[in-house]
This record gives sequence, C-alpha cells and structure tokens, in this order.
Amino acid sequence: MNEVMAIKNKSDIEKVSNFLSKHYSEVVSDAWSFGLQVSLRVSDLLAIKFTDIENGVLKVTAQKTDKTQRIQLNKKALAILERRLKNGDEYLFQSKSNRAKSMNKPVTRQTLSKALKEASIQIGTDINTHSMRKTWGYWTYKATNNIALVQKSLQHSSTAHTLRYIGIDQDELDNVYSSIEI
Repeated sequence: MNEVMAIKNKSDIEKVSNFLSKHYSEVVSDAWSFGLQVSLRVSDLLAIKFTDIENGVLKVTAQKTDKTQRIQLNKKALAILERRLKNGDEYLFQSKSNRAKSMNKPVTRQTLSKALKEASIQIGTDINTHSMRKTWGYWTYKATNNIALVQKSLQHSSTAHTLRYIGIDQDELDNVYSSIEI
C-alpha cells in the first residue's frame, strides 16, 4: 500500500467532497467533511456519539492512546452537526444500512475507505481515511506556522514526526531556501 499524504491543494479537497456528495450517501460525505475539521483518527471520528458533543465542544478519548482530547468545533463542523442531529441517530455518522446487524452502529471504516479510494482516482493521488487527519495537520500548520500546536493536536511525541506526518518535505524546504534572501 502506498503511503498517503496530506492533500495540499484546496481544489483537490473540493473535488473529493463533490465526488463523495454525488456518488455516496450524505453520511459518508459528511464524515469526510467533518474529518477535515478535526484532528481525529478515523476510528475516533466514526465512534462519535451526539452525547460526546456539548455546547459546540467535542470530547473524545482516543482509542489508540487513551488520551482525552477537547475540540472546539468550527462553523463548518457545527453546520454538519446540526444537519446530522435532525436524523435522531445515536452516532454522528450512523449507518443507514438495512441490515439488522448494523442498526445503531456507525458507518464502518471500510465503507469510508472504499469511497475515498474511488475519490482518489478522481484527483490522481493516493488518499484514504488517514488523509483527513494529515490534511487537517498540514493546513493547520500552514495557517499558524506553529508546529508545536499541530504536534499537540495530533498527540505526537516529536515535532520531527509531525513534520514528516503532515508532509513538510524537501520540496517545501527547497522553496523556502530559494525564496528567502536576507
């Protein structure tokens, strides 16, 4: 499997969003859009229940690390929350499958993964469920230039790991070196 990177082009993010809304259910499209707004692993994203959100704040205990994270939801995330709330579901991204075994269960990682695999063909680059988290980290770093903030948000132990994770690579370093004159 190829390593996926953050999506560094906003038009590619929009292409994925448009593809998902056109070819998949609203719940899959909303999971993608919401995932771009928060720094969660897909397992934590899909496990969100409405009871985990209070006054625009999401509280999640990461399944991988058992660390608790508090996330103030932005306007986009709140709009998705409002739309999803109208369904009366238990989970934010609840499966609408007709199978009895999937009643009151979230959409599966496999469902979202399949959708993103197909969407990746549309933009010509490898993406998967991890791309949401990496993309959030990349764009947050670009907006703040604060690698320590991104590192803490992603719950990484080193800035070197975070830089590699969000795809700050040699090409970007070359651009910095060639463009800055002192």
